Amino acid sequence: MRAAVQKSYSKTGRYTNAPTENIEINDDDDDFNDEDYMPLAKRKALMSKNKEKKESPVVTPVAASKKSPKAETPVKIPAVVAKVRPSEASSIGGLCLNNAAPAAVKDAPAGKTKEVVDLTKDDGGKAAADSREITFNKLQGKTYPSLVVVARPSLKVKENAQSDRGTLDTKVKSVLTYPTTKFTEWLIQQGLVRSAQTCQIHADTALKLGMYSDSSKFPYSGGYVWISSCCPTRYVSVFNASIFEGSVHPPSVILKLIYHWACQTNVPNVVQWVKVDNLYVKGIYTFLRAVCTVALYYHITLLGGPGKKIEVGVISLGTTTQDGQQRQVKVEVLGVYDPEGKLIRLRAIEPYTGPDKNNKKRFERILEPLKEWVNRDSIILTDLTVDKGCLHTLGFKTVHQALPSDSSRNSNATIMDYLRRIVPRMFQNTLSLLSRAIIQQFLDELVWREWYGTSPGLAFDNIVAHLAEQTRLDHKASLTGRLNK
Repeated sequence: MRAAVQKSYSKTGRYTNAPTENIEINDDDDDFNDEDYMPLAKRKALMSKNKEKKESPVVTPVAASKKSPKAETPVKIPAVVAKVRPSEASSIGGLCLNNAAPAAVKDAPAGKTKEVVDLTKDDGGKAAADSREITFNKLQGKTYPSLVVVARPSLKVKENAQSDRGTLDTKVKSVLTYPTTKFTEWLIQQGLVRSAQTCQIHADTALKLGMYSDSSKFPYSGGYVWISSCCPTRYVSVFNASIFEGSVHPPSVILKLIYHWACQTNVPNVVQWVKVDNLYVKGIYTFLRAVCTVALYYHITLLGGPGKKIEVGVISLGTTTQDGQQRQVKVEVLGVYDPEGKLIRLRAIEPYTGPDKNNKKRFERILEPLKEWVNRDSIILTDLTVDKGCLHTLGFKTVHQALPSDSSRNSNATIMDYLRRIVPRMFQNTLSLLSRAIIQQFLDELVWREWYGTSPGLAFDNIVAHLAEQTRLDHKASLTGRLNK
C-alpha cells in the first residue's frame, strides 16, 4: 500500500514543503491503534466506539422451557441506540422504584406531591368509602375497613384443604430465591408479564426481547428489555401492560402479596413481613378482587338445566342504631345455589327507594341477574318471601315455594343458611363503612373462592392463571387501569 505525501511534519510542529515521494507502509503497522501517531479526534472516536459496543444490548431468546431453543445469532442494536440512556424508570411501562417517577411527575411544580389514587373510590367525587384507616381493635391498630373483610369459602372445603399450603410455601420460596433473570423468565412463563409485545407506534411490528449488557439499568428484570428496529430509541419494559407496571415496589413484593392473598394471611402480619403499608396492600388486594370479578364473567356458565334444581334466596343486610330502635337496610343480597355442583352466585343490590313500595318492582330489580345466571328450564326452589310472578316473568316456568320451616330437598334451605350465616359474618363491623360496589367486590371474591380457591394452592394457581389471561389482552388502557374500573 502506497501513500503520496505532500508535506512533512517537523519536530517543531510546523508543516514544511517537501518533494512528493512514494512511501511504503507496512500493513501490520497500525497507525490507528498507535497512540504516538493517533490524532486526538481519532482516539476519541475509538473510545466512543468501544463505549457504544459495551453498552449495546443484544437480543437473546427467552427459554420458555427446560429445552433451550436452537441458538440464534445475537443481533446488536444500531449505534444510535447507544446514545440513548435507557433505564427501568425511563422505559415504557416500567417500574417506578428508587424515586424514579414518570416524567410528568418529575416535572411537577415544587411542593406538589403525586396524587394517590384510591382504588376503592366510589363514582361521584364524594368522600370515598374505605378511604380512611379506622381502629377496629387495639391489637390490629388502624386499618382500612376492606382489609378487615375476609371471604372464606365453605361449600367445598375439605378437612385437609390446608394440606397443599406446605407445597405452595415451598414453591413460592423457591421462586423468590431465583436470580433476577430467572425470576423474569418465570414471570413470562406464568403469563404474569407478556411473552410478546408490539410497537405502540407501528402496531404491526413485533418487538424483540433483548438483554441489556449493563443489567444495572434494568435491575429488576435482570437486563431484559423489549426493543425494535423500527423505533430503536424506544425501550419497552418487560413489565409493561402487567400488574407490575408503574409499581413502587419490586415484582417480588407483589408476588408475595398475591401469595398472602391466596392464603388469606392476617393483614398486620403481611404488612410486617412484606414491609409495605396498609394502603399498598389494599390496592393490590383490590386488583385481585377485580380479577375475580372478570374471571366469573368469562368462565362461569349457566347454572342448572332441564329438570335440575336451583335454589334462590334473598336477604337484607342492614345496620342498627346503638339503642336498637332503628334499622336501615344497606344492601339486599341475592343468592343462587346449584346443589348438584355445590356452585353459588351472589349479587348485592341497592335497596328499592321508590315512592311506590311495590313488592313486585322491588323483586324485579333483585331477581334480574337470574336471566344471566340460570338456565330457564331449571326448577326454581325458593320461599314465600320471593315474588313468584317475577320469576315467571323472567321465563322460569317451574317454581316451587317452600315454607320457612321446610328443610327438605325441595326447599331453598341451603342458600338461605349461607346468606344468613356466611355472608353477614364477612361484613361484621364494616358494613356501614363500605359502599355497595365494594360489598359486591367481596361477594365476587367469595364466589370465586368457592369455585376456584377452596385451598391456598388452588387459589394461588388460579388467580395467577386468571391474572395472566388479563395480561395477555391487548387494550388501550393499562392492566392496572382496567382493574381499577
